[in-house]
Amino acid sequence: MSRLIVNAVLNPAFLMKKASQEAELVSVKTVQVDVQSEEKASRVELLVRLVYWIPLCIVQAVLGIILVILWLVNLVTILVLGKRVGMDLVKKYWQYKAKMECYYLLMTDERPPIMPE
Repeated sequence: MSRLIVNAVLNPAFLMKKASQEAELVSVKTVQVDVQSEEKASRVELLVRLVYWIPLCIVQAVLGIILVILWLVNLVTILVLGKRVGMDLVKKYWQYKAKMECYYLLMTDERPPIMPE
């Protein structure tokens, strides 16, 4: 299994998957993150960031609870119907989380919106 993960990381366009003792190639969509930052940083922005972080954490916690519920719903729907539901919400959550983490980790001064798009 670890070899599979290494292959996926080293070559994100393809992932080796074993199906009935034969290896077949499966296309994998990759995640790309592009963070733009400047070397000069604002001291005032740092203070604003500490206060701005509070509502961001609250929104992320609520969305995390919703995603856990969605995950449980997906367990049942995949078992019964064989398909996933709510993947748009999962994608938006991870986009929001990536923006928020980049802002909090001082990688960028661009503030993420308090409510995800």
